[in-house]
Amino acid sequence: MARLAFFALSLFTFHFAVTASEPCSDDSCLASEPARGSELLQRSSSKTLKEGAPGPEALLSYEELEGLVEQSFARARELGKRSKLVIERSFKSFDSSHYKSFKKELSCMANVEKGFDHFVARSALDQELTPLELQDFRARVIEEMEILCKHDAADGHVNYMQDFMQALEDERPLLTQRLEEILQEQYHEVSFEFAEWLANFSNIDLQHRTGSHPPHENRTLLLETSRSIVERMKKRTLPANFDARNHWPECGEIIGRIHNQGQCGSCWAFGALSAVDSRLCISTNGLFSGPSAQIARGFVTSCTYASPRDGCSGGWPSDVFRFLDQSGSPTGGDAGCSPYFGHGQGTDHFAQTSTAPPCPTECTNTGFSKTLHEDSFSLGLSNYYDLDLMSHPLPALAYQLIREAILAGGPVPAAMMADGPFMAYSSGVYTHSCDMSPNHAVTAIGWEPDSWICLNSWGPHWGEGGSFRVGLCVLTHVSIPTMSMAGSSAAYGFPLAGSTETPAPGLNPAARYPSVDAAIDAMTAVTVNRGCKCSDTCATKSWDPDPVPWCFVQDSVCQGTNWGYCEYQDASCIMSRDYGGNNMYRNFEECEFHVEDKASMEVLDFNVEGYDYDYLEVNNEKFSGDSTPHGKVPEGKIEWSSDYSVVHYGWKICPKPVPIPVPDGEMFTTKDCLCKQKWRYWGVDIESYCGNPDNDANGDWCRVEDRACQGTWWGYCKKP
Repeated sequence: MARLAFFALSLFTFHFAVTASEPCSDDSCLASEPARGSELLQRSSSKTLKEGAPGPEALLSYEELEGLVEQSFARARELGKRSKLVIERSFKSFDSSHYKSFKKELSCMANVEKGFDHFVARSALDQELTPLELQDFRARVIEEMEILCKHDAADGHVNYMQDFMQALEDERPLLTQRLEEILQEQYHEVSFEFAEWLANFSNIDLQHRTGSHPPHENRTLLLETSRSIVERMKKRTLPANFDARNHWPECGEIIGRIHNQGQCGSCWAFGALSAVDSRLCISTNGLFSGPSAQIARGFVTSCTYASPRDGCSGGWPSDVFRFLDQSGSPTGGDAGCSPYFGHGQGTDHFAQTSTAPPCPTECTNTGFSKTLHEDSFSLGLSNYYDLDLMSHPLPALAYQLIREAILAGGPVPAAMMADGPFMAYSSGVYTHSCDMSPNHAVTAIGWEPDSWICLNSWGPHWGEGGSFRVGLCVLTHVSIPTMSMAGSSAAYGFPLAGSTETPAPGLNPAARYPSVDAAIDAMTAVTVNRGCKCSDTCATKSWDPDPVPWCFVQDSVCQGTNWGYCEYQDASCIMSRDYGGNNMYRNFEECEFHVEDKASMEVLDFNVEGYDYDYLEVNNEKFSGDSTPHGKVPEGKIEWSSDYSVVHYGWKICPKPVPIPVPDGEMFTTKDCLCKQKWRYWGVDIESYCGNPDNDANGDWCRVEDRACQGTWWGYCKKP
């Protein structure tokens, strides 16, 4: 994490560019090439991004968003300091003294009774639960164990202890009177409704109502960006409030439609399909609307994963994108080809999990007017990006990207941890400790300055009519389509049942999202030896013993294999060839770097042969051995050379900000609006009015005192 943190402070200051000399081409030396290419992108698009006239809605700058993000995490840290109750801890983590061994002279259920009493006494649960709560807990454990004891009788109950521990964990109380009291004390901005049906709800009930599995290792990417992309995103001012239901009124009903997954862990399908339905409506200019306009939740739950995997046991939203791209799905709902099969209203206690039926081969809605094939929608969703928010060093940047994605194309599926208190949510902005892996998928449809507006799949009687708001840090993952859906396609099953309308040919052709695509392209890690882009998270893998972070690569021809050791690049840093780990540079190397922005050199590592045999030349001065260029401000070019023998681990050097000169007197923008005297931009302090902390090609700029005067929060400075 230290490398990423440094990246955040230094990437805007300057960059080196490698010349096209033959010895330095390809993999001879590693430099931050994206900075140079993206600088051209910034120059060509700066007018569009910076000078657009503001709309009537309130706007939110990136700097303001950063402040709100910090407040969100501060609130989460405060909530996380509370000592957990016994019921909030996994019972499986308790030591063996809490569990009574199986006695062969007793029946299985007699062992359960004695084992339950022993566990309660040993864990002091009787001091935390009311008599009624303890009675209900006992009844749920007995109900589950009656089934397990029956099934285990044939083999002499060899699995009794494992089953008993699982039953205790499954039936662990979710909300108790004591926890309710604590929540009322902790949350003044959130309303909870402790409905009667919640009194007998357990951990297994929460699992039945969630069902999100972590994404596959080869499709989750951390957000990491090159300098210019970061700076353009940070200067982009977005609406402070946005609700897709209002922004696309012709699709408001589709976007805001509330579904109920029942007692099946299919939230991953519901979260993804609410976004898909919405985006399909938007792309067809509202033609995908009405009761029949919903992709079949049950069909997708049953068919996305091959047998024996059960869709009611969880999944991941972007797997839905892949399935709809490759196979397609008919419509669902009561009026569609394949109605949802889910059981229960989500307010019932079930001792056993619902399972998804086999993948249908024909419409199951009796009397439906079309065949399954005729009603099928195959959607171009192969281009998507799974964004992991939990480990990102710049969360505000990631949240900015999510807002850009929603604004550009519509709602997106998201993942979060749905804990016990979330079950009782009624209204307000809910936040928890924000340090837990996700177990639930939802749909993000908009935002307020300090929160996300989302849809749940627990029916209209939960939360704010089925929707909810959560603090910025609560969402942990988001799946972002990077290409719009076509408004018209032969693979769409139009007309919908009960309608004769079909989108006109060529309506809204599928296209990349300019505001999203360029950023995502620069948000991947690269391999350390060849600089090839990763196709998955750069990290150690839980299923692989290798302790060094690695990734699969997008281009095996580039890498020479389908994987490589990797890192998230420090934009603007330069390094010797193959730098990192136990790698050494090679003999007869010569590289030349051109300096384009003024900055001093921060030497992170310098391990080269001395006596000027191998050296780095800066400002006509050679550095080798114990002599380093730390603190030097290079001009013109930097040269590296190694001779015919003796190699070492090499060097890595990054830029360090040079103080920005302080002008005298007040400064104004080109629109004659007064600049702020002192302001801060992503780690750089501007001490007097104007500066250029992001190396803007158009020159110095400033934060303004009066946004109404300027029309935005910043402006270019008028030259004296």
